[in-house]
Amino acid sequence: TRPIFGSSVLSLGKAELFNLRKGLILYIRHALVDAKTSNGTPRFRLKIATLLLKDKDPEELLNIFAEVIEHILEVIDSYQSNVEEAEILNKFYKLLGDVLALLPIEQFVKSISKILNVDKISESQLRTIKYVTGVTSTKFELEHIDDPYAENGASILIPILLKNIESERDIELSQASLDSIANLIQKFTDKLEASLLLKVLDVVTSKSGLLIENSPEVVISSINCITSIISVVGVKMIGYFPKVVPPMFKIFEKTKNGDDKVNDNLIQ
Repeated sequence: TRPIFGSSVLSLGKAELFNLRKGLILYIRHALVDAKTSNGTPRFRLKIATLLLKDKDPEELLNIFAEVIEHILEVIDSYQSNVEEAEILNKFYKLLGDVLALLPIEQFVKSISKILNVDKISESQLRTIKYVTGVTSTKFELEHIDDPYAENGASILIPILLKNIESERDIELSQASLDSIANLIQKFTDKLEASLLLKVLDVVTSKSGLLIENSPEVVISSINCITSIISVVGVKMIGYFPKVVPPMFKIFEKTKNGDDKVNDNLIQ
């Protein structure tokens, strides 16, 4: 073994420095999530939750988390343009997900809302937003269905995700946002306000969703989202049938002359 930052670092080659950085990120990630309780909850996450509950003013701890997240985002941004560092960049994304996952759901929602709810974004910010959108579903999967903070968090995030779909900034972002919304609806079902679900339908059945051109991925995710809403809303969906049924028939008509792989996905 050798000291991580001993004088020998000065003599390391490019490949060795790359492996050193990669190893350091892995070490931090494992330190955060490897030690778990009997039910699989990371001990560090449990410790943080305990501190937040005990502390009458948790703002100091939350501010520290905010600074850590901000620093990770700055590092991610600095690596975005370096193709050779793609592996390191992916590990920083995973580290960001691990740090966000440590937060209780209420604080998690506050943190990612700031990341997702941005009007003007750069290409590097777009990549980060797409990644964080995917992390959203994973985080909520771990939350109890009757947790009021989780229910409220879903109600806060869905409008933000809808905004990103309507912006039509990026196909992958729209698809990830639609998939996250569908997962949140499947998770909380009738605990979500009917008015919110109908608002989702308005966006999903628009040109940003079901009616989008040349994007079967978004169409598939839109159909999945509509199916999730139908299972919850029930008869209230009748008024939306003219928006849903005709486009569906058009989609199935198009599959007759389209790509077989895409057709199979749409038909499913």
